[in-house]
Amino acid sequence: MKQLLDNRVRSIRVLTSFFLFIGIVMSFNLWITDRTFPLCPVSDLVPESPVVVDVIVVGMALLLLAGGMIFKRRIIFVLLIAVFLLLFLQDQMRWQPWAYMYFLMLVPFAFKLDKEKLVTYFQILIIGVYLWGGIHKFSAEFIDNTYLTILMDMFGFESAETIQNLGWMGYSIPLVELAVAILLIFPKTRLLGVIGVVITHLFILVFLVSIDSNTILYPWNIAMVLFTGVLFYKNSEPLKLWNGQPNLIRFLNFKAIMLFILMPALSLFNNWDNYLSFKLFSGKTHLFYICVDNANAHKVDPSLAPYCWAPEGLNNGVMISLNEWTLDELNIPFYPETRVFKKVASHFCETEASPEIYIFTEFDRGFKEGPLAVFRCEDF
Repeated sequence: MKQLLDNRVRSIRVLTSFFLFIGIVMSFNLWITDRTFPLCPVSDLVPESPVVVDVIVVGMALLLLAGGMIFKRRIIFVLLIAVFLLLFLQDQMRWQPWAYMYFLMLVPFAFKLDKEKLVTYFQILIIGVYLWGGIHKFSAEFIDNTYLTILMDMFGFESAETIQNLGWMGYSIPLVELAVAILLIFPKTRLLGVIGVVITHLFILVFLVSIDSNTILYPWNIAMVLFTGVLFYKNSEPLKLWNGQPNLIRFLNFKAIMLFILMPALSLFNNWDNYLSFKLFSGKTHLFYICVDNANAHKVDPSLAPYCWAPEGLNNGVMISLNEWTLDELNIPFYPETRVFKKVASHFCETEASPEIYIFTEFDRGFKEGPLAVFRCEDF
């Protein structure tokens, strides 16, 4: 039994190192400073690395991840933690849910402990993703935004009446995710949970391909299937949170419960980040735009033209979509938090020749109301 559990944990180490490596390669511009989209550091006190140093740090991270696939030496993972803490402090855009999860999955390998006892820790992380992914989709926003996109782009429905009649079926999606989380908890129902995971991620992958967006999420969906299979398939051991566990394992399990089960509840009150709560495809995250009126539209940097949108009612001006910008340049969606938006706004206010031309706006995804927040440079 010990050998089997050890094999499961070893597989998690190899898979996590591999998929984080792939994620960095696919979003390489995200991890360097030589790019047009501004860095959004946690604090202005965090130094920005010179371009040469920056590339060396990212190269070191990739080498360490490659080493982590082959070796289980603690020093590799101690260095990985240090490198990624620096990278995360330098730019909050890097706090993507997949990077956040992979990082926390690698943390235990930096400590000296019986690795086979880590299975419960990893299981809690996986269960938390499905639990909150499902909870956040039980909303009208999910039906009106994400589910509408599924019906139109994935299944080709165009009739408004047909779409309205099928609206109730949209709640089956979060129901399946929530059911998966519960089924994975109990040994006797885990096979059903694993089957549910496979179906869920096949569906998500087909959806992502149909909308031709968010390619960075392709490997994460594959990784989630593999993680679930390794940790839960033919595993009849119950979750061992505290009893008989060493103190360090108890602490890790407590950390997993706090970060993946309890803290995401705060996002229901806007007191915890959306992406750290796995509020993915929920239709609830906001959209962020930089607006310029028609009289000043010619002053916008021409390199931002592909991300400009000219909606009606803006005096023929333009709106620069931060989501389109980051998807194109960094291959990740914009980190949907107002404080990060303000970091981007302050960059425009400090470096642009005519900062007064910009209006920074935050909308809900349905644009059902006017801007939820509006900022100008003088507000900073």
